[in-house]
Amino acid sequence: MDEGSSKSFGGDWLSMKKLLAALMTLSLLVAVAGCGGAKTGSGTVKLKIASVTPLSGGQSTLGSAIANGVKLAIEDRKADLEKVGVALEALPQDDLAEPTNAPTIGTRLVGDKEVIGVVGTLNSGVAKTLAPALKDANLVMVSPANTAVALTESGYAHYNRIVARDDYQGPAAARAVLNTIKAKSVMVLHDKTEYGQGLATEFVKEAKKIGLTVVNGDGEGINPKDTDFSAVVTKLLNTKAEALFYGGIYDTAALIFKQADERGFKGSFVGADGLDAQDIVPNSGGAANRVYYTSVADNVYGSKEGSEFVKRYEAAFKSKPATYAVYGYDSANVIIDAVISYAKANPGKTPSREEIMKAVRATKGFKGLAGEVTFNDKGDNPSAKVYLFQIQNNQYPGASLGEIKQ
Repeated sequence: MDEGSSKSFGGDWLSMKKLLAALMTLSLLVAVAGCGGAKTGSGTVKLKIASVTPLSGGQSTLGSAIANGVKLAIEDRKADLEKVGVALEALPQDDLAEPTNAPTIGTRLVGDKEVIGVVGTLNSGVAKTLAPALKDANLVMVSPANTAVALTESGYAHYNRIVARDDYQGPAAARAVLNTIKAKSVMVLHDKTEYGQGLATEFVKEAKKIGLTVVNGDGEGINPKDTDFSAVVTKLLNTKAEALFYGGIYDTAALIFKQADERGFKGSFVGADGLDAQDIVPNSGGAANRVYYTSVADNVYGSKEGSEFVKRYEAAFKSKPATYAVYGYDSANVIIDAVISYAKANPGKTPSREEIMKAVRATKGFKGLAGEVTFNDKGDNPSAKVYLFQIQNNQYPGASLGEIKQ
C-alpha cells in the first residue's frame, strides 16, 4: 500500500467513524422517542398529559372545568413528580364537542412523544372517534365523563373511565323519578348523541320495569342546536306528564326547561351528569329549583379535601369549579400515580406508553375526591356510585339527596 493509499484509507476511516457516531446518536434519539418522553439537560424526564374537551362553544363550561382539573392535579403533584425526576405538563386540546375533530387531535397527540396519557373526553361521541386514533400507540385514556356502554365493550386496553355507564346512570335516574321525586309519569327527550340517547334508552328500559309511565313511548330525539322548543313543550303540556327527563348537556337542557316553565309546566326536570354545571341555574330561569340531576360524586365540596380543592381552584382560575373539574382532577391523578410508580421503580428511565397504559388499567382502590376508582378488565369503574342532586335556592351545586340504590 503506497503513501497515497494510506492517506486515503485514513480519511475514509475517519469519515466512517463520524458516520457511525451519527447513526448511534440517531438510534438513541429514536429509542427515547419510542419511550414516550424526553430527558432534559438535568436528567429530568419531561412528559405531558393531554386533556381533550370542548374549550369553546356551548359546552365549554364543562370542558374547561375538566382541563382546569388536569392542570391543578399536575400542579398539586409537582413536588412528588420532581422527587422522582419527572417534569409533567398539561396539554389542553379543544375538540369543540365534535366527533369529527377527534381523529386530527389523536394524530397530533400520538405524534407528540412526550404525551404519556389523555384525560378525556367529555362527550361519548367524541371518544368513539378518538379512542381508535390512540389505540395502536398504546396512549392511555381516562375519561372523566363518558357513559356510552360501547366504549368499554370494544376490547380497548387503553380506554378507561371513572364514571358510571349509561346502563347504570339511566336506570338510576328512572328509579329516582319514581321513588324520590314521586312522579308517576314522565316525558323522555334526548339530543341524539351517543351520550344523550344512550342515557334515554336505558332510562326508558328501567321505567318500564318499575312501572314509571313514559308518555312518549321510547322517547324522542331533538336537535340540540335548536333554540325554539315550543313544539316539544306543547307535546309535554298535552301529555300531562309529571316530569321531563332530558338525556343531553346543560346548554340545551336549560333552554327546554326555561321554555317549559314559561308555558306553565309545573313538573320536575331531570337529567344526568351532563346537567351538572353552574350555568344550568341562570339559564333555566324559573325552572331552576325544580331541576334534578345525577352525579357519581356525592357532595364533593362539603368535605375538608373538597373545600380545600375549591380554594385552590378559585385561586388558580378565578372561578368556581363545576363538578367535572373534580372528575378531571381525579382522572389526571390516576395517570400521575402510574407515572410516579414507574419512576420510583425505574429511576432515571422514561416509561413507554404501553407501560403506563398497563399500570393505569391495573389501578385498584385509588382514593379520589369524587370517590374510589378501581378499573376492571374492560376499563370500567365498578366502584362508581350514582347520587341524586336538586338545585335549591337557585344555588349551584345542587343539594345532595343521597345515593340512588340499585
